Amino acid sequence: MRAISFNVEELLDALLTRKKTQIIRLSKGRPVYYVGDRVKLVWKQKAKNVCKNCLEFKTGYCKLFKTRVIDEFRCQAFNNTFGIVEITEVFKIEMGIYPKLYNRYSFYAMKGKDDCPYLSDIFLPGIYESEIINNEGFASRQEFYEWFDAKYDLKIPKDFYVYRWK
Repeated sequence: MRAISFNVEELLDALLTRKKTQIIRLSKGRPVYYVGDRVKLVWKQKAKNVCKNCLEFKTGYCKLFKTRVIDEFRCQAFNNTFGIVEITEVFKIEMGIYPKLYNRYSFYAMKGKDDCPYLSDIFLPGIYESEIINNEGFASRQEFYEWFDAKYDLKIPKDFYVYRWK
């Protein structure tokens, strides 16, 4: 079975509470997953157990408390598998920093692409953009775009696939 692996610490709570119901991955041509695929959601795929406090592999030493682990209250290890889900929706978007769009300041935005269920080849209205951001598990629009810009340099707009599951 194929897996989707996560390692962004800011999204751990959203994964644990099941608020996160999608993932956005850089497009490399074709989608990696298709509607109907069953995939396993995992935290740091090669780990067996991870310390919930310091997010490191369970080694008997908690980096957060800087002590040896002596009980479950100090180091709460959890299994790194969040479960098996079914992909229910796959579509492509474009994200970037668009300079002086509509004669205004530069800003981050998303455009629908090819098979986007919202509106293709135009900027997504705020309601759809906020739905994508919330499903991704980020607290704010600014945090979302800053994270993607730091990781993918959105000065040059790039295509991404959005994979949703239930």
